[in-house]
Amino acid sequence: MADPTSRPYRLGDAAALTALYNAVERHGGGHPGNTEDETAAIINSIVADPETDSRLVFSPDGELVAAGVVATPPPGGFRIDAHGGVAPQWRGRGLGREVLGWQLDRSREIHRAAGSPDGWVFETNTLLADDAAVRLFERFGAAPSRYYFEMVAPAKDGPRPAPDGLRVQTYEPRFERALFEAHTEAFSDHWGHQQRTFDQWTGFTVRSESFRADLSRLAFDGDELAAYVLSYDDADPDRVYIGHVGTRRAWRRRRAAFGRPDRDGGARQGLRVPVGRRRQPDRRGRRVRGRRLHDRDQVGGVPAEPLSHTMCSGRMGTRESGFPVAARTAATIAGVDEIVGGSPTPRRP
Repeated sequence: MADPTSRPYRLGDAAALTALYNAVERHGGGHPGNTEDETAAIINSIVADPETDSRLVFSPDGELVAAGVVATPPPGGFRIDAHGGVAPQWRGRGLGREVLGWQLDRSREIHRAAGSPDGWVFETNTLLADDAAVRLFERFGAAPSRYYFEMVAPAKDGPRPAPDGLRVQTYEPRFERALFEAHTEAFSDHWGHQQRTFDQWTGFTVRSESFRADLSRLAFDGDELAAYVLSYDDADPDRVYIGHVGTRRAWRRRRAAFGRPDRDGGARQGLRVPVGRRRQPDRRGRRVRGRRLHDRDQVGGVPAEPLSHTMCSGRMGTRESGFPVAARTAATIAGVDEIVGGSPTPRRP
């Protein structure tokens, strides 16, 4: 039997790569909600050069069976994001170790080319129910350190009242620069945040085809943008996922990032929210479906950032249980042989 072959990501591969991501999600008990546009937008926006920073593995009959993508940190950044995975039916043949090894090697090359700065980390995600991926991470020394709740809720008809003094409206393209600046401020103290350029950020958010301007809301205090909720299409047409929620510091604890964008009855919405080690009650009728777990090592003597009040971006889960459903890992890159790696699906960074 012929061996699998590999090559870099090319235009036209987004559909097959998205199908692979969703197969990995489904296998681990997650929601297969990735869209082709989301996959393409992330690669086009944050992968410096797909020719050198991606590897797709194909079976002898041309089926995409494994993939690895490496995203270089933005200027002044510190985190290499690794995306990818192995098709469930092709596991147990060493493809995961091969792709992960390539991702780590390429990450070290990127790190050296940047002058070997201190404090860089390598991060990825996997569903905890995906035992093979968890074992792979554990083999490389992964340890839990971060949780995310993933929640879904039915859409509500009718608008919610705005907090006193604030005006809420649907997103319009003329606000994209103000939105970027508000996002930059709101997420500046978020755990693990690194600043993207304007073109990178708008490329996988408000300028992506899956962005739902009609279901996104901006809250203004006079002429100042105080808070925002950004929504995106899901692979399931009866779902929408809330990808970004942020409130600038001066307007926090005032219900500025409030409510859910309206949608016709029967639809559901998802949201990912960072929490500490203990489960917290949900106060807005959202149903907790599962948790995401984030691993991170201390780097260069600098402690990890504390939890902030800004909500994190991410795709919703569909686990009925409240048990952890995903893990994220990180470790130093330079001079470390036992670096944690792996990769199921991407998130909007």
